[in-house]
Amino acid sequence: MLSGSTARGDADRWSDVEVGVFWSRRPTVEERAAVARAAYAADIRLVSGEDANPPWYDHIYLGAERPDGLMVEVVHTLTSLVDEALLLAREFMRIGSQVLNVLHALNGRYCGHPSAFKRLDALEHELPIAPHDLAARLRSVFTLPAPEGAEALRSLFEETYDLVEVHLPEVDVDRLRALFRSDRQPLETLPTTG
Repeated sequence: MLSGSTARGDADRWSDVEVGVFWSRRPTVEERAAVARAAYAADIRLVSGEDANPPWYDHIYLGAERPDGLMVEVVHTLTSLVDEALLLAREFMRIGSQVLNVLHALNGRYCGHPSAFKRLDALEHELPIAPHDLAARLRSVFTLPAPEGAEALRSLFEETYDLVEVHLPEVDVDRLRALFRSDRQPLETLPTTG
């Protein structure tokens, strides 16, 4: 699983790449090193030893040894330790926070605290430029079935882009929409190389 700034689409030339590898059983150090070798790593640092508890962290450098190579942080964990509902709620919270951050900026207000979700009703009055029923719609994301919650968030994002387009015409919203709407192909559908 790709995560971090690369997965979000906002990586820059200083970004590293974060990859999650999920195992049905405890991997050996050799199996973890094989993941790095499969990426043709120039430098492999197995940060967590075989006797450590999961997750296990490894750093690999592509192209050159550190500090010049592209750093890839590989986090290995066991599928039995992954709570899908918790991961989904965390992602919904992250995306909802991004919507709130953009709306605060659009309204010229400071939003520096993650407790914004505790004050949704108050925020709605503080943010005159916002999608309708913002508080109720954000709350619904966490109570709806996952696909419907994701669709509710997508709709809020699209409406927020509409507002940015109207109130900040100098922003290239088309580029942002294209990034937001990009659909990564499942790994098994990608062409393989020799």
